Amino acid sequence: MSIRIITVIVSAASVGLIAVAEENEITATAGDARIRTRVDVQTNQVEEAVVERLEGGTWTATETATDAVEDVIEEIEDPMAFFDFVDCNGNGIDDAVELAEGALDTNANGTLDECEFAYGDLNLDGVIDGSDLFIVFGWWASPFPLYGDLNLDGVVDAGDTGLLLVRWGPTPF
Repeated sequence: MSIRIITVIVSAASVGLIAVAEENEITATAGDARIRTRVDVQTNQVEEAVVERLEGGTWTATETATDAVEDVIEEIEDPMAFFDFVDCNGNGIDDAVELAEGALDTNANGTLDECEFAYGDLNLDGVIDGSDLFIVFGWWASPFPLYGDLNLDGVVDAGDTGLLLVRWGPTPF
């Protein structure tokens, strides 16, 4: 059996899979499962693989065999399955990553400001109400509006007011 090294880069997000290599031993941990593997550094062959489970704060060996590694890998096939992928602006980047990289979240509610603005919560208070309506009216018919163009047609008008009224009340964020 040969070893393949796979590198995964995740920016500012905690992933439940951690791999540590020390000389000829590699330890990979995901949730309550850990695999300790001893590798012959000359041949890159696995000499021994031990599957351990975390039980009551102590790691306990459950299987000692190279085949056991494949069973655990299948069980923890997708380490990201433990995390929700939220992408409110549809750019393909998890919002948690964007926030960690400095995207604006003025009201610190864990939702990108741009998504709250796009939904109609223009003052970021968690509710679409008269305050947001006044902001829309303030940008009414302005060229290149910064706020209030909810339907993205380039102008704040009755279409945007209609969207605001349909979404009236608490935001889903």
